[in-house]
Formats: sequence, structure tokens, C-alpha cells
Amino acid sequence: MNSHTTNDQMKRMTLFMIVFLPITALTGYFGMNFDRMPSVQTHHESFFWIIMLPVLAVVMPAALWGEIVRVFRFIGRSRLIRRVQVKENTRAQRAQRVEKRRRNTVEQEREAKGKQEGATTTAAAAAVAGSGANGTGEKGKTG
Repeated sequence: MNSHTTNDQMKRMTLFMIVFLPITALTGYFGMNFDRMPSVQTHHESFFWIIMLPVLAVVMPAALWGEIVRVFRFIGRSRLIRRVQVKENTRAQRAQRVEKRRRNTVEQEREAKGKQEGATTTAAAAAVAGSGANGTGEKGKTG
């Protein structure tokens, strides 16, 4: 095991002990078989929980404060990363739509230009055809 893995294992064991050490202490106290201890003889499990819940409510957050902060930071970073990814995806989609519109516009302009050139070529061909075959500009005259 390397030192990083050992460190993680120690953290897990520490958390485990933080959870179970107060419970063990209280069960040890209430599990004693002494006749002269009035608190053990007169109180039942409700007294155990009256003591245990506030102790856990104070000890657990205090002991795990560093882990709690780390979890909230992780959640905050995850939400931030998700927000940034959504913005990037939105920008990319917007850029794709703009590029598609630009391509469509360019294609439409090319088609319109082609139609104009075709009309101009047709008009020029008609003008050439109308000028006659002899080049004099008069139709039907020969000679």
C-alpha cells in the first residue's frame, strides 16, 4: 500500500470510530450491573436516547466538519461544471444554427445569381438569335 491509500484507510477508520465510540461509551454505562447506581436502575432506554441524540448531534458534525465542507464544495463544483457545460453546449448549438443559416443564405445567393446569369445568358442568346444569321440586323433579307 502506498501512503495515499494508507491515509484514506485511516480516514475511514477514524470516521467509523467517531460514529461508534459515543454509542459504545453509553451502552457500556447503561449495561453495567451495579445495584448501587440509581441512574442505571431507574432509567430505561428512553433516558439513553435522551442523552445519545444530543451527543451525536454535537459530536458528529464537529468531528466530520472537514468532510462536510469537502462534500459541499464538491457539490458546488459539480453544479458549476454542469452549468458551464450547458452554456458551452448552448453556444455550440447556437454557432451551428448560425453556420447553417449562413450556408443556406450563401446557397440561396448562389442560386439567385445563377438564375440571373441564366436569364442574362438566355436574353443574350435571344438577342443574338434575333439579330439574324447574316449579321446585318435585318431578318429575312438575303443578299
